[in-house]
Amino acid sequence: MADGMEAHSMAAPRSLRIAWFSDLTDAGGISSYCSKLLLPILAKEHQIELFSESFATTLLGLPNHHYLKAYHCHREQPFDIFFYQLEDGVTARFVRTYLGIMPGITWVHDLFLSDLGAEATHNSPWEHSIEQFYNNSLPFAARSISRHKLWPRAYREAALSPIDLFSSRWALNEFSSMISSRIEAEPGAHRAEYLAIPISCAGIAAPPQHAPLSFATVCGPDLEGRAHKFLPALKGLGSPWQLTWLIDPAEQSAAETLIREFSVVDQVTLVLGRSPEKWSEILSSSHVAIHLSSTPFGHLGPYLQLALGSGRLAIVSDTFHGEEIPSTAAFKITPGIHEYAQILGVFEAIQKTQLHTLTLPAQKMVASENDPEKIALCLSKIFQESAPQMAIIMQRWQELYESAHVALLAEVKELTSSSELNEIDVYKELLSQSFLELGWSS
Repeated sequence: MADGMEAHSMAAPRSLRIAWFSDLTDAGGISSYCSKLLLPILAKEHQIELFSESFATTLLGLPNHHYLKAYHCHREQPFDIFFYQLEDGVTARFVRTYLGIMPGITWVHDLFLSDLGAEATHNSPWEHSIEQFYNNSLPFAARSISRHKLWPRAYREAALSPIDLFSSRWALNEFSSMISSRIEAEPGAHRAEYLAIPISCAGIAAPPQHAPLSFATVCGPDLEGRAHKFLPALKGLGSPWQLTWLIDPAEQSAAETLIREFSVVDQVTLVLGRSPEKWSEILSSSHVAIHLSSTPFGHLGPYLQLALGSGRLAIVSDTFHGEEIPSTAAFKITPGIHEYAQILGVFEAIQKTQLHTLTLPAQKMVASENDPEKIALCLSKIFQESAPQMAIIMQRWQELYESAHVALLAEVKELTSSSELNEIDVYKELLSQSFLELGWSS
């Protein structure tokens, strides 16, 4: 009997049906990178179907549907978990749209959004919807009332997700200071925690042994990228150096202007099209990675973690996302009046130091924290733990939709029913039959 009980307790967890919403088109996006590393692992344990803006039937070796088919797929064979990767930008708008249609688990890569999103997203009465979630007897929000806009923070997206995972500790800390009504993961508790991004340094060669000192950066050419600080610091070095600068095509003109302004045309090579794959190639011929981003927008990963994990010395701004990087893993620069002097001092010190010794702590940190197998195991555990409560939440949300369905049909019927001015009853003679064909009962 005891053996039987032990066998039961050690039984493998149930395979879950996961609806995975993620932009897979942006080669430089963190959502696409994470999906490529995690899905092959997670698919061994769970039934995963992808939802994207693509009409391809398969992506990354898994079934793929256009996201507008998600409700139909869920009705035909219900999913246990709806999983969303929240990222800034136009290509991820569909994720922001759908996480308001069905609550789920959201992996927040970008808590600050430069993109307003679709009109229905940034003008959504989401706060009232959350009130209705807890009290289904409340009437629906009047269309004439102006919405409470809280952009650029992703209040709506985070509040509509019972479980929020953050790929940045800094973003998690920021979220903890945000006050709003939220859908609770369990009675009385909204769940928010850190989940590191996975990193694979496979294919990145060891740092070159030869001179000159070689630098690499993915910083933008705007003020927040701090190129106007690190380019003159590089120019001030007394020994030869080279910089490879990975940028997007839209940034080329601004980058070329800075290169000319600081007279470093011969030492800087521009590479167009940010992606983790191109960055890995660039790192193979580089000693030092510059990540002096000083903005709440965007994410340092996976680019910074790839540099740290592959044994490159990294330099980061000690602000926003850079705050979470320990000083044992990277040189940290304080933006401001003394920034140039600090950067130059680091560059000069690097020339006299054994880089391999300095990078070992960072390599150990990334190997421990960003291992894809560990991240996949952690995410799978979250799926398993949350599935029972998520079923209750999805059912309650479905009941809210059914109430909306009834209210909408009643409104249409009132607007189109027969009156002294109408010769026919538009609702009865025309619309009701169409609604029946769509599966809507009046």
